[in-house]
Amino acid sequence: MKRGQRITREEVLRTVVTMLYERNEIEFGRGKFRVRGDVVEIFPAQNDEEAVRLEFFGDEIDRITLFDPLTGRTRGELTHLTLFPAKQFVTPKEKMQAAMRSIREEMVGRVAWFEANGKYIEAQRIKMRTEYDLEMMQEMGYCNGIENYSRHLTGRDAGSRPYTLMDFLPEDTLLIVDESHATLPQVGGMYAGDRARKMTLVEYGFRLPSALDNRPLNFSEFTGMTKQGLYISATPGEMEILNSYSGNPGFHLPDDRLPSPIDPRRVKPNAATEALDTTTPGTPLIVEQIIRPTGLLDPRIIIRPLKDQVDETIELCRQRVERNERVLITTLTKRTAEDLTD
Repeated sequence: MKRGQRITREEVLRTVVTMLYERNEIEFGRGKFRVRGDVVEIFPAQNDEEAVRLEFFGDEIDRITLFDPLTGRTRGELTHLTLFPAKQFVTPKEKMQAAMRSIREEMVGRVAWFEANGKYIEAQRIKMRTEYDLEMMQEMGYCNGIENYSRHLTGRDAGSRPYTLMDFLPEDTLLIVDESHATLPQVGGMYAGDRARKMTLVEYGFRLPSALDNRPLNFSEFTGMTKQGLYISATPGEMEILNSYSGNPGFHLPDDRLPSPIDPRRVKPNAATEALDTTTPGTPLIVEQIIRPTGLLDPRIIIRPLKDQVDETIELCRQRVERNERVLITTLTKRTAEDLTD
């Protein structure tokens, strides 16, 4: 929308409703709009600090301003406005109608399956739930839990992987995984946990089987979309070590039939100052980082005898105080801490 554009207020209202914005005159928040005479105020979904005010003069946008939704104070004027949908599942009418037909077909088949297996309560439950969602999608273009119908809305095949942020990354993206010994297992755990929860919903008629396709990537899909990666860990797992070598054609799992040229029990990391051989296939690409990322060295540890430890500690503290320095003391037991402070 632009300042000076010939468009009626009603056309603007129809447009924002199509983009799934909700009219609310009292609770004005993100994804909502309100109307006051010839003034339309919209709280963009992509902004949590500023709202937009459109002022009309007849059938023309006379003024576009940014304002603070809390105080109402104007923060500036705009010559044009780009408005994003309030929700991520905004589908053209033609695709929505096709998706609704596909959802209804799946519902009919699922109801028939439940009835054939003597599960009449589940059959009634899934029929009522799905028909209500279809009515909301027909009238409002949206329903609560619409993401569970994402396979129908995007036209994907059953069992196919979902679209994710990784689809937008270029081919030469470098994936950096921090604390990889914990992060990589969580990738597979997310898929397994999501599927276990939704299988219960599908089994008892709360959701159609297509809800299982609204899921995270499984581990093989995730690794298949990862062309190159950097794993960072103080205690790297076997998976990271197996896959850190030159010329790796694909991701190896510990029980994979395709062997890795690296033996996790024998491989030794390179020193940080050594040049890595990235051209010879099978060469380990593992580096041990001794210096912390902050540039600080690991502190020296001095082990002293237990005898006279309290008196010695107090004397060392006194020496630091004379140098105008500070001391931090940690103890293993509460009693030792009390002995030091008495």
